[in-house]
Amino acid sequence: MKPSNNRNRILLLLAVVIAFFSAVYFWLPQNGTATEDSLPDESKAHYAGPFKVYVELDPEQAAVGDNTLIITLRDKDKQPVVDAQIDALAEMPAMGSMQAMPAPATMQQTGTGVYTGVFELPMNGAWPLSLRINSSSTGKAQLEFDLTTSRAGVRL
Repeated sequence: MKPSNNRNRILLLLAVVIAFFSAVYFWLPQNGTATEDSLPDESKAHYAGPFKVYVELDPEQAAVGDNTLIITLRDKDKQPVVDAQIDALAEMPAMGSMQAMPAPATMQQTGTGVYTGVFELPMNGAWPLSLRINSSSTGKAQLEFDLTTSRAGVRL
């Protein structure tokens, strides 16, 4: 074999190894946690007890039918809360002879400190949303939000 062929093979092997490790580095999650950059919009953050709670809806404006509630939890040190149980209930209050209509969301952890659940609204109107958060490592909190099908998002 000629020395130039060996050198070309070594350079090719080196390029393949560098490309492989570069791909692995960029495709794997960094430390398995969300960064501050990956958090929802700061305007969606609320403080309750030991938690910083981000609340998002999909669609952004609740509508008749299925709606997705996305809760992102951080502790006082801005670390994801990964052991929370969240009870979420949107409920249209009783009016006249109409009974109250509950629309619960079964919340499940879908990411590091991210919890998602679907609730179904059978009609337009105001659906106050209550959240009860319980974490064995962080504590407890309860929040009440104004949720309506006539505007986007939720408000305290």
